[in-house]
Amino acid sequence: MSSNDLLSAMFGGGSAADDDGDEDFEEFEVGGAVECSCPHCGESMEIFVDPAGGGHQEYVEDCSVCCRPSAVRVTVDKDGISMAELDPLD
Repeated sequence: MSSNDLLSAMFGGGSAADDDGDEDFEEFEVGGAVECSCPHCGESMEIFVDPAGGGHQEYVEDCSVCCRPSAVRVTVDKDGISMAELDPLD
């Protein structure tokens, strides 16, 4: 399954046949990084968005400066705009 097929299935993007019979899937700009601040020390950090992780992702990540864990919640909308929220775990 191609990444466009996967994203179309996740976000309901439609498909349409073009003149040569191939299907064109709505493209989503997913991936890259979201800039956030550590909820413990305030240090700026990048949260990388997994394009295969779906529209809602949750995991734990340690700060590269203070090493304290944070709960990370990433949301990717149908236009591929990624947002991340970090909450302290300890």
